[in-house]
Amino acid sequence: MNSGLTRRQALGRAALAATGAVAAGILAACGGGAATTTAATSGSSAQSSAVGTAASNAPQPTAVATSASSAATPATTSSSAAPSAPTSSQSASATTPATTSVSSSVAASSAQPAAAPGEMRLMISADPETAKSYQQIIDSYQKANAGVKVNLEAVSGAYPYDKILTQLTTDSGPDLLDNWFGPIQSYGYRTLLTKLTPYKARNAALFDGVFPVATELFTVKNDLYAVPYDVSSVGLYYNRNLFDNIGMQPPDETWTTDTFKEAAAKLSNTSKQQWGTAVFPGDEPGWLNFLFAFGGRAFDDTGVKCTLDSPEAVQSFRYYFSDLKPYSPTADEQKQQNFLDRFAAGQIAMVPLGSWSYAWATDKVKADWSVSRLPHGKQAASSAGGRGLCIPRATKQVDQAWSFATYFGLNPQSGPLLIKASRQPAVKAVAESAAYIQPQDHNGAKGWFVKALSESTPFPNPPQLDQNVFRKTWSTVQADILSGKVSPEDGAKSITQQINAYIATVK
Repeated sequence: MNSGLTRRQALGRAALAATGAVAAGILAACGGGAATTTAATSGSSAQSSAVGTAASNAPQPTAVATSASSAATPATTSSSAAPSAPTSSQSASATTPATTSVSSSVAASSAQPAAAPGEMRLMISADPETAKSYQQIIDSYQKANAGVKVNLEAVSGAYPYDKILTQLTTDSGPDLLDNWFGPIQSYGYRTLLTKLTPYKARNAALFDGVFPVATELFTVKNDLYAVPYDVSSVGLYYNRNLFDNIGMQPPDETWTTDTFKEAAAKLSNTSKQQWGTAVFPGDEPGWLNFLFAFGGRAFDDTGVKCTLDSPEAVQSFRYYFSDLKPYSPTADEQKQQNFLDRFAAGQIAMVPLGSWSYAWATDKVKADWSVSRLPHGKQAASSAGGRGLCIPRATKQVDQAWSFATYFGLNPQSGPLLIKASRQPAVKAVAESAAYIQPQDHNGAKGWFVKALSESTPFPNPPQLDQNVFRKTWSTVQADILSGKVSPEDGAKSITQQINAYIATVK
């Protein structure tokens, strides 16, 4: 290993190594890792007779115009603007979007930087099926850029961040590196990557059609460190059958945190092994969304002070870990059968989950299910995450790597293949297209994920900290809150003190 590591780099590496198991668990719940095993398989579950009505009221797709030059590109169709969401999922008529053209923004995104001849290594998280879609994007790129060869190194299973960090510190890593938003926040990791801000400035049109939150996730202190290709959001998955059984209308976008708690209580019947929701330690997709809903933040604007002891944050701890607790399987019950399996089995009525879980739910949940907007409090409540392609600082052909990264993530021609790989595209026109949003599938569930991106809050992004460290801290204390060892108020205070003590060591 390179003996010239700074203290911060060493700290970052040690943190990644020490928290590998925790990170793997977080990734499984949050959509990181290798194409996520919970979202790797696509299928189709039976639909009820009510699907047509509900689907017509969910956010509808627009069609995306693409070029026919790529073999992987679907036929060109007309395009329309993103629709506004209906007031209620039970409203009588569908929301009709105003028709506009996105062909100009698609054309701008398609104007990729030229690549010089050469050979590159791309390391990316992907199971074998996902890797096939990625290889098709590579083939299309190579066809358009004579003399360029991209060698795909697909990593199936847990992404080896500690091994990657060793390669980066010894300048032996790949030329392009797939990354989720977490490790980039680590100072030690980030210093080993190329700052892409100058490239973005010279190719600003490429980002015109990208969801702003997707770029924010990979921006630290105004510097961009990855080209986004996937952006995730969180919605409220629910079992329509359980609502029908008690004659209750399913969730809609008017639901507040009070509405959610009341519904969870009515849907709970522990004598029948049925619960209204699920409460579990962690952040995304669970508690963090309620932190945002109550107006709280994990860190102040400077990123050097944890603020989880604020009144708003304490309220989120009390609400999620105490008020909702009676309507959730206990920690011991979740050890016997986790909340995902219980939801799939029809034992849990509602649970916040990410867009990355759509394929999993399609394959595993046999009941009639759909997705709605998360309940809101003072504000909307959806946390955003995502993945992007980084360029290590040791890469010799940075221009070529940038050319491929933008083709992979920002070119609409790549969109259908990213969709096939169970990714929610970072390009707005693609995410809003009929290729992604299919109203007939689970009552138009994907439309709510896309809508959520306009009101999502990026995952906490303190510029000097290793995300794995503070995520492990609050997950550990949250487990103590659920077990009754500490109160929500004392737990919030303890988390704040521990994280601020950690911050003091890296200032």
